[in-house]
Amino acid sequence: MNISDRTLGLKMVHAQESLLDSLYAAVSQQETWEVFLRQLVNLTESRSARMLLMNQDANQVLQSVRVNIDDTYHQRYVNYYVNACPWRLELSQKTQGKLYSTYLDFSCRQDDFYKTEFFNDWAREQDIHHGVCGTVFQAGNQKVQLLIQRGRGQGHYSKAVCMLLNQFLPHVRQALKMNALQESMQTRMTIDTQQLQFNQKVLLLNEQQHVVYCSDELEKLLASCGIYIQHNQVTIKDTQQPKCLLNAIAEVSNTANAITTQEKYCQLIRPMAPPITCMIAPVYIGAKQFSFWSSPIQTAIYFYDPDKKIDINLSRLMNIFGLTEAEAKVCQSIVQGYDPQQIAEKDSRSSHTVRSQLKSIFSKLGCSKQIQLCSIILNSPAAEQKQTRLFNDTF
Repeated sequence: MNISDRTLGLKMVHAQESLLDSLYAAVSQQETWEVFLRQLVNLTESRSARMLLMNQDANQVLQSVRVNIDDTYHQRYVNYYVNACPWRLELSQKTQGKLYSTYLDFSCRQDDFYKTEFFNDWAREQDIHHGVCGTVFQAGNQKVQLLIQRGRGQGHYSKAVCMLLNQFLPHVRQALKMNALQESMQTRMTIDTQQLQFNQKVLLLNEQQHVVYCSDELEKLLASCGIYIQHNQVTIKDTQQPKCLLNAIAEVSNTANAITTQEKYCQLIRPMAPPITCMIAPVYIGAKQFSFWSSPIQTAIYFYDPDKKIDINLSRLMNIFGLTEAEAKVCQSIVQGYDPQQIAEKDSRSSHTVRSQLKSIFSKLGCSKQIQLCSIILNSPAAEQKQTRLFNDTF
């Protein structure tokens, strides 16, 4: 080891307890991943670091934690330059679980690196000249890559530095494994919560509008409408099917963290059968939570099949919540999948009257969203449902 390598070795020994504290705190406190990366940057006298959650082919960034990387440049990297990196293809062929020096362990020499589009259009303006990188963990079809970078004046990463970092990687893998398990449990809890609140069929999406949960029964129902789940995305193959579902999903998903997010309704047509009404609603209102492994479930789509009746006892509903008969009928219609405009049309009333009644209902039931209203009613003694519970599938 040269002097700087010896110094790094001593620094890592002295900092080991602090590193472990940050690393294992990140299991339950997602923001601590950034603290851990910053410690690595300081210890290795580097300029920046990134931890990337990637797809199986490691050519798409699904989520990231980073320090000292400009947000605009990072987005450019995610959108394009991740695949322009000269080490990307070669890294996929290297043994996982180790970090490699870009200066010593890759066929792209430094002079050649300076001629690449990646350096000239992305790395140079950030003073990124050297790095260590590697695939440090894999769970299912997702990989985690760790990258630490140095500027021109900081020198390349030696074999000794890589060895010191690699000695610490088992702790990184353990923390990531625990983090992934916790995220999986949180997803299961969210699904179970939906199961307890609703008997209707429900489709759960994450921030990228990818399907997180869909039962076999619901897939069959969607297929009857020419709608399929392919590559974890909702795909409409029936050209006669209105595109309102995809538009509503995009609109709710894109504003799911805003306080003013509204539920959206649309109807799916079926041959020789009544249409299915679906309500698209945010799961988390105004509470965007960072999760390294996956974006949290944030959009739910509830499907109301008129072939399966939901009986609401109006008299009981009025007595329990102190509703007028007109208000109870509005509640009944909401649970059956009608939006306020549809209620007004079918009951020959003005939409203004229905919305005023809905506002009064919200006040009496202590809620502010139609999805919350459905939950309260369906879990009350006023609901007389004989449907089979939906959530029996293993996630």
